[in-house]
Amino acid sequence: MAEAVAVRDLVVNFGERAALGPVSFTLAEGSITALVGRSGAGKTTLLRCLAGLLAPSRGEVKMLRGQGRPRIGYVFQDARLLPWLSVAGNVAFGLTHLPRAERREAVAKALAQVGLSGWAHARPGELSGGMAQRVAIARALARAPDLLLLDEPFSALDAFTRRHLQEELRLLLHRVRLTVVFITHDLDEAIALGDRLLVMAGPPGRIVADLPVSDTGGALLKRQVLALLEGSGEEALQSPTLRVLAAHAG
Repeated sequence: MAEAVAVRDLVVNFGERAALGPVSFTLAEGSITALVGRSGAGKTTLLRCLAGLLAPSRGEVKMLRGQGRPRIGYVFQDARLLPWLSVAGNVAFGLTHLPRAERREAVAKALAQVGLSGWAHARPGELSGGMAQRVAIARALARAPDLLLLDEPFSALDAFTRRHLQEELRLLLHRVRLTVVFITHDLDEAIALGDRLLVMAGPPGRIVADLPVSDTGGALLKRQVLALLEGSGEEALQSPTLRVLAAHAG
């Protein structure tokens, strides 16, 4: 599978504080990668670098597919909808460079992808939390992104709505075949949605394991990640128990 993104020796410092790195990895085109780890491990800092919202102190993020300025879709923890715009207006926000007919087509397609075609003229105040987050996902999809980034998109929702949207998103991502990176603290969510887990520890944030997700062995994979997070990363990788778990998970 062709590579879509390359992250090389990425380092982020905030003044004298080392926040991230060095971090290196590549993303295959059409892959879905979950960033997991404790709070403070640099997950959001890394996602912001991937989005171009934060300039690294050293290293680079390089898009390897497509021409010109890369299109990035970003979904935040909360929907961040503009209350004075309709659902369609929110999805169209940022698409002013497109001719009107193309903009309408992109909005209609994105709303259909998240199952909200009948809500185009509604206002954000009329939506449930789950519906608002689906609008936020549609807004990101409308850009036809080269890379889709999601920062704990369901963390503010109740458990029932979260599980429902996880399944919807899983089906959607496999239909549209985008290159995706998402942050989650829910290992079940990471395994259900992702085909790869990057386990982070810190500070400073670093990747301590790069684990494939298979159709079997989810319980073993969870135990493997937990073993990593309970240790200091490198020390945990050397544990005999973890080596056994990794052999079974693979």
